[in-house]
Amino acid sequence: MWRRCVGSRTYPLNVEDRNHDRRIPGLLNETCAAEILPLTADTSTIRTAITKMKAIGNTYIPGGLIWGWRMLSLGAPFAEGKPYDVKNQNPRKIIVLLTDGANTLKPNFPYHSANNDVSASNGYVTEICNNVKAADIEVFTVAFDVTDPGIKGILQGRATSAGHYFDAGNERALEDAFNQMAASFLDRRIAR
Repeated sequence: MWRRCVGSRTYPLNVEDRNHDRRIPGLLNETCAAEILPLTADTSTIRTAITKMKAIGNTYIPGGLIWGWRMLSLGAPFAEGKPYDVKNQNPRKIIVLLTDGANTLKPNFPYHSANNDVSASNGYVTEICNNVKAADIEVFTVAFDVTDPGIKGILQGRATSAGHYFDAGNERALEDAFNQMAASFLDRRIAR
């Protein structure tokens, strides 16, 4: 099993959940983020993984977003996802897309390079969110301490509804956003 950094598949596989048999390119000599934690109900394991996360370097939102979708999928490289329910109720599938800034990297497949022209990256955020929602997965978006109005507009426009978008300007607002999301998850469970 590859335990290093991974890059992006070329378009359109970088914005779709299909062709799971096609390998995702591995990258050498790159600084990697924390390893992805497969889906689990073990809250202790989740909390430990969260404390290991560190925000460093540049931002490439499509990379995190596509991996969030892969986590919910039945396809490789993860096996914890459950079959899709047409009504997205059993299981209810949700992605929470949180960023602390605008895209600063553009794709140079399989790598991502720093560049002022991030229009392709912003377009991929839109396309992935549209594809995720077409698969009946809810999308919550959170702009945490983000000052760039362009990425705020993208996040707001890509959320499942107006109530699925949060503009959290500080830690307290971020905590409130997660409390509101958690309450909406609980409301749906009680209604069943």
